[in-house]
Amino acid sequence: MRNDAFIDLKTGDRLVNGAVAKRATSRSPLAIYSAYGIKDFIDRSLSFYHPPGMKKSLIIIVGAALFAAWAGLCSAQSDAPYTEGTVWNVTMVKVKPGLGDQYLKGLAKTFKGTLDEAKKQNLIMSYKILLGDAATPNDFNILLMVESKNMAALDNGREKFDPIAKKITGSVEEQEKTATKRLDIREIMGDKLMREVTLK
Repeated sequence: MRNDAFIDLKTGDRLVNGAVAKRATSRSPLAIYSAYGIKDFIDRSLSFYHPPGMKKSLIIIVGAALFAAWAGLCSAQSDAPYTEGTVWNVTMVKVKPGLGDQYLKGLAKTFKGTLDEAKKQNLIMSYKILLGDAATPNDFNILLMVESKNMAALDNGREKFDPIAKKITGSVEEQEKTATKRLDIREIMGDKLMREVTLK
């Protein structure tokens, strides 16, 4: 009589002529999948086909590859058409008619002196003064611009600049007197913090 023997892939049993003869010594991957589900199937398959330790290494490699792909996708999606540069603090000043030279002479002693010292101490990168005509009666005609390396360079500003201001312009009381006198010469229209960008 001919005996037909094979392994049942669902149970792992050895069948002879349709009857269970002997349980297989090792369960097949398909049988493992049926018993434990897909997660355990993957885990157990890695253990079954690879030596201990290789499973962990493979998971780390696959995880790193997936993270790199995800990071690249996010970078591509948020790619801006420019490169960020330095930060500028821009003050818009409206000087009263005929008092422009007087105001600029005052800045030469205070604004320039303070920022020259700040530049020596690497607290700022540069500064500029732009002079022009007002577009309307309520428009500014002078821009005071101070360049910093980045936003972090602006942290703890008073701790950095108060000693310099005291050295250049005198005590707090003297600084207040100077500021009060300037009220008759100019009006601060606004102040902006802006970032320089370079188009790609």
